[in-house]
Amino acid sequence: MSNITKSSPQQVTRATTPLRRFIPNLFTEFFDDFQTPSLYARPLLSEAFEPQIRVDVSEKPKEFIVRAEIPGAKKEDIHVSIDGGFVNITAQTSSEKEERSADERIIRSECYYGSSSRGFQLPSEVMREKAKASYENGVLQLTLPKANGGSSHEIEIK
Repeated sequence: MSNITKSSPQQVTRATTPLRRFIPNLFTEFFDDFQTPSLYARPLLSEAFEPQIRVDVSEKPKEFIVRAEIPGAKKEDIHVSIDGGFVNITAQTSSEKEERSADERIIRSECYYGSSSRGFQLPSEVMREKAKASYENGVLQLTLPKANGGSSHEIEIK
């Protein structure tokens, strides 16, 4: 019994504190590598995720330039609205009816048909009356002059 020593709760706490700090970090660092939703979610779900419209926004002294990728949409099915400095882009893509033979089966289908939208806030308001939009080869380009804004306004795409 001479090997037994008496200890206080403070000594135990001091000894285990580094271990307690290390263990949560060990698990956090391990699971951080698996936070990409597409790693597990896509194979488990039978339906594909709705794609988001990807945009590049650049700023010049007097205007903003927005380039948005909207593949498969027709010009008539794209709508852009501006409210002060907030820009909202919506698009509808529809599938063309394909004839398949009775012995044909689809192995994988990743093409998306439906509506997509994207909204974002610019650092300053836009002069919506002078805004310009064009759509070519699946890319929408907006030229948005800076100004003090007002109410929401939809612009025509040329």
